[in-house]
Amino acid sequence: MNAVEKWDQELLHDGEVRIVASRWRTAGHLALTLPFVAGGVWMWSDPDGVVELLLGALGTVFFGLGLVLFPWRIVRPVSFVVTPAGVRYRSREYAWNDLVGVSSYSVASTDLLLLLLTGVAAERVASSSSPLKRTLMRRNEAMIGGPNVSIPGPFRHHAELVGWLEATRRRHGSRSSRRGQPGSDTSGGTLAVMPPDGGARPD
Repeated sequence: MNAVEKWDQELLHDGEVRIVASRWRTAGHLALTLPFVAGGVWMWSDPDGVVELLLGALGTVFFGLGLVLFPWRIVRPVSFVVTPAGVRYRSREYAWNDLVGVSSYSVASTDLLLLLLTGVAAERVASSSSPLKRTLMRRNEAMIGGPNVSIPGPFRHHAELVGWLEATRRRHGSRSSRRGQPGSDTSGGTLAVMPPDGGARPD
């Protein structure tokens, strides 16, 4: 049974699927940051000039964040839950009809899962968020090209997961729309996010 069949079976029989980021892959990312931090510290502590000093400082700070973030994500990996009604992530629930698509985005070799929001859903999320959160949402929206919720991985079978979520959105979202459930407004337009081959594309 492949990953997609397993998720379909769980959704059918259990009513939900919990997707958890891979601890092993996160540990791999942690291991990759170590030589960069070491190199940055070396350049910073024994620079040949101002440029090397700045590069060393920036490298140490940037990759040093991974030494804080990745161990925490190994202990408490990112997770979300998929149900016939939508996706639960952190303290929010997103109905399938709140989404115009599911896609992917890479940052520093880490694949992010993107829930592409309708205009109405984005406004609803923003209205109930703190000013800091709204600022981060706007910056994220500008980077991606439209309103979205980004879920950091790394997840096993990432491309298959993106495709399965998009197929599930289409299947269950269309049912909700026919029943006239809330969240069926799909205003907000098509987003210019191109997923990797094998991934799903927004409507």
